[in-house]
Amino acid sequence: MNSMSKHFKDDCETCKKPHEEHSRKCRKVEEQEFILLKVGNPQNTTIPSTSVNGNVFTVATLTANIPECLDDPEIKVDFTTNILIGAATPSAGGTLVFQVNKFFINSFNPTNSITVGPTWNYSNPDANEADILSFFVKDDDEFDGGIVKYTVTATVAGLATSVTTLGGPYTLNNSTLAVEVAAEEEERG
Repeated sequence: MNSMSKHFKDDCETCKKPHEEHSRKCRKVEEQEFILLKVGNPQNTTIPSTSVNGNVFTVATLTANIPECLDDPEIKVDFTTNILIGAATPSAGGTLVFQVNKFFINSFNPTNSITVGPTWNYSNPDANEADILSFFVKDDDEFDGGIVKYTVTATVAGLATSVTTLGGPYTLNNSTLAVEVAAEEEERG
C-alpha cells in the first residue's frame, strides 16, 4: 500500500459509509439512471371540412430542456389524442398523416425542423365516430443537450382527385405530447 492510499476514502454518496458497510438500498440508489419526464399541456385542434390535400395543422407542442451532463440520452416521444369525426357531406374519407418534428431552440437557425421517427396514418371514413390515436417514437439523433421544441403535425392526405375537400371536420381533443429522457449522468471531475 502506498502512502497516498491510506487516506483515500471511497464512501457511498447516499449514506456516507464505506462501500463494504452500506446497505443494498444505497447500492440501488447509486446505480439508478437519470430520468426526465416532461408532459405538455393538452391542446385542441379542429381540422375543418374544407381542408384539402397538403394542409398541415400543428396539433401538439412541448419544449424540453435536456441537460448537457447526460451521457448518450435515450429520448422517447409519446403522443396521444382523441379524434372526433363530424358529419361528412358527402363522406369524403381521407387520411391524416401525423409526424413528430423537433427544433433546436439554441441553434443558429431555430426554424429548421428535423423529423423524428416514421409517420403515422389515421383513416376513418365513418362520420360521427370517435377514436383514440396513441403512438411513440424514439429520438435517435445525437446532440449535446439544450432546449428542444417537439411538435406533432397532422397533414391532410389521401383525398381522391375527384374529391376536393376532407368531408366532415376532424376535432382532435386533449392532444398530449410527452418526452421521456433516460441516461446516466456523466462523471464530473
